[in-house]
Amino acid sequence: TAAVPAVLQTGWGPENARELQEAVIVCLTEVAPQCAEDFHQADGVQAALMFLLNLAEPPQAPPTMHIGTGPTSTGPARDSSYINVGGGGGVAGAPTLRGAALSLLVAICRLPGFAGELGEYGAVPIMLGIIQEPVLPNEHQSLGVSIEQAVQLRQDALCVLSALCSGNEINQRMVARERGVGTLRNLLTFVPEDPDRSETLLVAALDALWSVVDGSPRNAARFLAVDGMGALLALLESAPAVLHGQILGCIADTCEYKEAVLEFLDWQSDVSSKTAVQVMMDLWRQQETKLHIADEATGYVVNQERPLAGTGAMLETFREELAKLQDTADASERQALGAGTLHAVRESVMGELGKQDVKAKVFSVMCKCGFEGHDLSEDDLMR
Repeated sequence: TAAVPAVLQTGWGPENARELQEAVIVCLTEVAPQCAEDFHQADGVQAALMFLLNLAEPPQAPPTMHIGTGPTSTGPARDSSYINVGGGGGVAGAPTLRGAALSLLVAICRLPGFAGELGEYGAVPIMLGIIQEPVLPNEHQSLGVSIEQAVQLRQDALCVLSALCSGNEINQRMVARERGVGTLRNLLTFVPEDPDRSETLLVAALDALWSVVDGSPRNAARFLAVDGMGALLALLESAPAVLHGQILGCIADTCEYKEAVLEFLDWQSDVSSKTAVQVMMDLWRQQETKLHIADEATGYVVNQERPLAGTGAMLETFREELAKLQDTADASERQALGAGTLHAVRESVMGELGKQDVKAKVFSVMCKCGFEGHDLSEDDLMR
């Protein structure tokens, strides 16, 4: 429960109770996936979600002035007994406990049947609410929440949302009703110096977008209506190479719909004035270089058994980008509660990023839009 449990009200201060609740959540994060039926019978799904919803950081208490012979002092800065039952805590809502609760949801939401039940209890709008919370330095300085904590909460909420919507049509519809497709589309920008627009957040945002749109024609139509295809293509031009495979996967799946193909062919970059097909050709050439497909001097293919595989000698730049992303994820995991569960999620995502075949995805996109009529050079057509 978000309030201090009745069994602890005697002899336990609110802060002690919070520490115990934190430890309990960490324990449940490890135990619940191993005994899902028992957790379900104990109404654990509803309890975990309601706990997250009801959490809020205590508000500022008015200062208590003590006048005497000594210096003037103030009382406690916060009212530690306050609980916001309405769930309107926002970015100030107990970041450590919220992070622990999200880790628990990450652990259970992929268990059979749990995504549907979480959806019935309103998990989708709760996750979208966390994702939509502002990540602004000025606000966080006054609220006592670091930017890193706020970004981590958003990443975890995206991870839960992805699991809730993966193959679940009801939860996908709920995302649309809550205008969540536009929320995800607005995250598709990369700004290296902005932690709220970093590679790690984009990995989570793209994963959630894939789960929300894939297999849902309605959500795909909504995504296209808010210029989702344009956002993906613009991101493809600006994002580091380690994200190219994931972005191309979203583009290829979205191009299953004819309207998306038309938008793809009509797009032109605001930065380079290149068309989408020209951007695809640039990516193909980059991959040829990274994989050492042809000898630079003669142009002969190096690997005659599997010409498009090359020698597999990836450029150091890609390895450095993947290592940097891995280090960031490792740092987040070390700070996160329930890190044992987050470790499996992170390993899965990082493994997929490392295995992305960008050439295959470029080819898939070109299959959707056709290979003719794009005003390509002879060299483009040959490739």
